Amino acid sequence: MTPEKEAQLLAEIAALQQRVAELEAEQQQREVELAHWLAAEREHWALADALNQTGAAISSTLRGEEVLDRVLDELTRVVACDAACILLIQADMARVYRWRGYVQAERASPKAIVSATFHIDRMPVLKAVRDTGRPLAVAQPAEQDAWVHKFGRVWVKSYACAPIRRRGKVVGFLTIDSETTHYIEPADADALQAFADQAALALENVGLHNQVREEIIRRVRTLKKERNFISTLLDTADALVVALDREGRIVHFNRACEQISGYSLAEVKNRYAWELLPPEAGDIVQHYFTTSSHKPSGDTSNRMQSKFEAHLVPKTGQQRLIAWSNATLLDKTDAVEYVIATGIDITEQRQAEAALRESEERFKKLFEFAPDAYYLNDLNGRIIDGNRAAEELIGYQKEAVIGKNLLELNLLSPQEIPKALAALTKGLQGDVTGPDEFILTRKDGSQVKVEIRTFPVEIGDQKVVLGIARDITEHKQIEEALRQQNEQLQARNQELDAYARTVAHDLKNPIGTLTTMAQVLAEAYSTMPPEELGEYLQSMARSSQKANRIVEGLLLLAGVRQRTVAIRSLNMANIVAETLASMADMIEAQQAEIITPSEWPTVLGYAPWLEEVWSNYISNGLKYGGQPPRLELGFKVQADGMARFWVKDNGPGLTAEAQAQLFTEFTQLEPDRLDSYGLGLSIVRRIVERLGGKWE
Repeated sequence: MTPEKEAQLLAEIAALQQRVAELEAEQQQREVELAHWLAAEREHWALADALNQTGAAISSTLRGEEVLDRVLDELTRVVACDAACILLIQADMARVYRWRGYVQAERASPKAIVSATFHIDRMPVLKAVRDTGRPLAVAQPAEQDAWVHKFGRVWVKSYACAPIRRRGKVVGFLTIDSETTHYIEPADADALQAFADQAALALENVGLHNQVREEIIRRVRTLKKERNFISTLLDTADALVVALDREGRIVHFNRACEQISGYSLAEVKNRYAWELLPPEAGDIVQHYFTTSSHKPSGDTSNRMQSKFEAHLVPKTGQQRLIAWSNATLLDKTDAVEYVIATGIDITEQRQAEAALRESEERFKKLFEFAPDAYYLNDLNGRIIDGNRAAEELIGYQKEAVIGKNLLELNLLSPQEIPKALAALTKGLQGDVTGPDEFILTRKDGSQVKVEIRTFPVEIGDQKVVLGIARDITEHKQIEEALRQQNEQLQARNQELDAYARTVAHDLKNPIGTLTTMAQVLAEAYSTMPPEELGEYLQSMARSSQKANRIVEGLLLLAGVRQRTVAIRSLNMANIVAETLASMADMIEAQQAEIITPSEWPTVLGYAPWLEEVWSNYISNGLKYGGQPPRLELGFKVQADGMARFWVKDNGPGLTAEAQAQLFTEFTQLEPDRLDSYGLGLSIVRRIVERLGGKWE
């Protein structure tokens, strides 16, 4: 082999050895890189597994302490460290919340560790992490590190801190510490941040859980409060409240139900509602629940009435009438789930209404068939009702007068309207009026006297005036008849008194004279001279005549009152002539002048009585006229067909007082006159009245 080839071969061997060495170096590098990669992969899987474990813990429980403890456990398993803790921020302070390893490292009690707090602004690492929001790892603390030296933690040779962020805000810190320098490297900060994020998620879940729990608690409390309020309200309400399920079974029965039914909730719970109802109502309710309670609310094929009245059968058996109102609660399928029935006991109300109807019916009958006229008018005076007696009283049917004002009916004369207006005004003001008397003109024109009273009353919510009108026509007629009868009785009593006086006085004088003269004659007749005897006899004759005239006058006066005579048509000329003829002696003795008309009318009367009237008038003219007397007899026919007769004399006349006594029985204007006995003009008055005339 040539040197050149040997040199070349050696050069190739050297190059080959160099290449082998390079390949071995590359292989070693690859092995180192592979080892690093495997280590990193193991760390990655370990970290992933740890994060999965903490994620599972977060998913499996909402207890914050348990999740954070699991975070620390998995952290210390994956990231080698001697101690770890979770700090939560409160204002400017960071307080230890959960921790691992510090008891051994610092020889401190758990209580002291938990109570440890740090001012964030005085801790550079905590302040930097809080302000930047990024994790920080320190492989070898400097001598001026406040975290290590200021707080006596000189054992810490390396540490890392990651922020716990919640909704973008740093709310805490996750820290790890090691007693070995460079044991914790900056690369560990990323793994630490992953666990810090897990802790943040746990805190978020716990916060949400707490919020939800607090909201649930609040709502439960509210529901309990509302339930208690509703329960109290239902139990204290007077209304009956029954809750039924979709089958019609009782699930709630309030206190009012218990009181009215006599059953307790325990006795009726789960019983069917229709068992407490009478058959006719129970069948309807049962039919509803057995056929349609499961149907959607929109199905109206068999819907129970929302309001109805039905009797409830209490424990005592005495039924109570209840007015029910129903409401339905629907489930998610829109079918009836519950029926809430509320009821009001209207037993007494219906009884009162029935009693009121009966009372109104009785009042209506009393009103309609009352013997007096009843009418109602409103506050404007318009008639709104009247009874049968009112119709009979005025002659109108009530339909013809309803709605009209009392003054529009022309029932009253113009003279009585002011009095009626005053009474109506007083009645409309709410005052009781009457009794007031009125004369009403009926529909047929006849008149009736009434006595009216009014009373303010309320019918429902309307204020009206009740008027009661009583027909007093007959009553007034009876009163008038009684008055006239009383006057007649008084007159007769006066006549009897005067008659007694006349008998006692006027008859006493002539009879006494007769008696005295008779006694004198009996004693001295035989010795009495004839002239004296004649005087005695004449005096006795005059006394007898006077007594006879008094008796005849009394008999005539009594006869005029009691006797029934036939009234005929008479020629007054004949009556006057007969009278003057009978009085011829008196006229001649008085030398009187009698003047009569040339003709006289024909009248209706009784001749003897008319002669007595003329005789009395003429005799009075002769007695009380002038000397000699001058009498004028006359008459005048009036427009009403009556004839007015008179006798005028030439005497001095009479005073008003004397004129008032002219026609009084047994009254003498000149008591000393022997030819007068006080009956003449009273007889005239009685005769004229009996014949239907008037006297003056």
